[in-house]
Amino acid sequence: MNDTRHWTASTIDDFVYWISSDFTAQIETKLEAEGIDQNALALRLKVSPSYVSQVLNDPGNLTLETAVKYSRAMGKKVALVTYDDSDPDNEKGPINADLFTACWERLGKPRDLFDLAAMRPLGRVWVVYAQSEPRVPPKRERIKFRKFNNFAATSQQAWVGSRYA
Repeated sequence: MNDTRHWTASTIDDFVYWISSDFTAQIETKLEAEGIDQNALALRLKVSPSYVSQVLNDPGNLTLETAVKYSRAMGKKVALVTYDDSDPDNEKGPINADLFTACWERLGKPRDLFDLAAMRPLGRVWVVYAQSEPRVPPKRERIKFRKFNNFAATSQQAWVGSRYA
């Protein structure tokens, strides 16, 4: 039998290693783009250069706290995203973080669902219009979605959080 599964499908540790490596690759790309070496990053983080090297070269034990610290040191943010790509057993492997970044940038870098709701197509380009202050809807107010050319966005201002659905 020919096993065509992605190598990260074998174990959770493999999957975690891939995600961690994807993250450190983004940090290394930012370092190169800005001409920053690992010593300078170590100074920003207030850690030893050998620790920076260890994290970047073997990110298997990367914690969320470390990811946030490295992101902030590089003037970036980090998000942990779950998604459904119709591959629950990870046969095809995880989606590269650069894909999520590219999609977010192509959409005009919306900050929240309010920005997303304010987006309007302009030819083949999406435009984000500034929103007024967000409002918190009553508990039972439902969020309604509209579809824009295979892109879902809220049709009204709505706040999504743990207390509202």
